[in-house]
Amino acid sequence: AATQTPGRIFRYALNRTKIKNDRLLSENLPQSCVLKSAQGFGLIKPSFTNRVSYGKPGIQRSGKTVNSKFRLSNLSTLPIRSTIGLLSGVCCLLLATLLTPGTSASTELGMLESRAAAAGNKAPDFLLKDLDRKPIRLSDFRGRPVVLNFFASWCGPCLTELPLLQAAHLNAARRGYVIFGVATQDNRGAIEILAEDIQLTFPVVIDGDNSVGLAYRVIGPPYTFFIDANGIVMDVIPGAIKWDTLNQHLDKLLNMDSADAA
Repeated sequence: AATQTPGRIFRYALNRTKIKNDRLLSENLPQSCVLKSAQGFGLIKPSFTNRVSYGKPGIQRSGKTVNSKFRLSNLSTLPIRSTIGLLSGVCCLLLATLLTPGTSASTELGMLESRAAAAGNKAPDFLLKDLDRKPIRLSDFRGRPVVLNFFASWCGPCLTELPLLQAAHLNAARRGYVIFGVATQDNRGAIEILAEDIQLTFPVVIDGDNSVGLAYRVIGPPYTFFIDANGIVMDVIPGAIKWDTLNQHLDKLLNMDSADAA
């Protein structure tokens, strides 16, 4: 057989190779070129490793002749398999969503009301997932004063403020209020690490896309909203809050709650 360079073999393959009746016809095409091309596209397994004699109808391997005109039945099924795989993945994702406790296909995260979160207004309700992926609404705490704090793991002042909120949380059950954290413009992994490092035990939800933060007009964390038992925003504190200020606003909320109850 005449010596052929790889470039000539490739051009020859393009010009002479035909696919007809689900069978590759290699009209005098060097068999090694055909098989390597087929192997590269995953049409056949790379089992033909011996040297090939050009122009012969078969491949000599272990003293036996293997037919080199392999079938391309796999080619016609590749798109179908890909489609089936894609549909299977989508179905698994939908099933996992439906089976997640406390969620449903119709559950929408984010703001549930479109009111301004200003002092004197009712705090707009929202729904976000906590670190255990359980949906929590702000209105779930209705009937108790709430300290709603927006923070982030990348925020320096927040790292100073969070231990104070955790300390206040330890007295929350006894005094009858709730510390509720919203991690805004952040991701779940970073917040999980932060919560573990500083031992946060008060409820924290993830506002990854900052939709709730924008609705509450949080320019940048930290931001703290003091909400009474009826859901009315009483005070808004931008920036890091100090221990004395935190206690003063908590006392104010609790005194108002006691006066309303009387």
